[in-house]
Amino acid sequence: MLNMEATVQKILDNYDELSEKEEKIAIMQIRKFAENESENFKKFLYGLERTDYGVLINALSEDVEKWNNFFIEEIKRIFSEAENSENPAASIMFLDEFAFVELDKFTYPENLINFLKNYLKHKLPAFRYWALSLITDYVKISDRMTINTLEQLQKDPDWRIRYWTYIYLENINGKNTKYKLSLIDKIRAKLQPPYVFY
Repeated sequence: MLNMEATVQKILDNYDELSEKEEKIAIMQIRKFAENESENFKKFLYGLERTDYGVLINALSEDVEKWNNFFIEEIKRIFSEAENSENPAASIMFLDEFAFVELDKFTYPENLINFLKNYLKHKLPAFRYWALSLITDYVKISDRMTINTLEQLQKDPDWRIRYWTYIYLENINGKNTKYKLSLIDKIRAKLQPPYVFY
């Protein structure tokens, strides 16, 4: 375990300075450790700062189909741990590292969709935002029940959730006159960052 931790930590410490060739070799090493020492690798992963965590998730995303179930469980874990965090909005930001994952290669995760739906009514807007963001990454346009649930967020009490709901629904369905964003919310989005949650 120490050898795995030491090797991966060394890669992380020097990652920004690696050449393209060295980066490919490093990613292969990371994936090999993840496959051969999966439990120890996961424990190591859980203790990382967000930047280093993102490097490892990025490395595993080179083979999305193999790590499909792990990514789903990680998303669930991050939500659950953020619930118990002293700074939930910061903890849940780890989900941003999944931006590297090519979602079109994911097996349609119906169980994940159902899990995320529970957070669309969470008391903290950061949780509602991330549930919304991830669902819209995975949802199929044919899943009308889920899309109908998302449409209800157009009346969310937080203007940032209303704003992103409008953006995401248009991304799913294309420009559609049924989706409206109030003038005041459009102005807010220009004056304040709609992606900052406390």
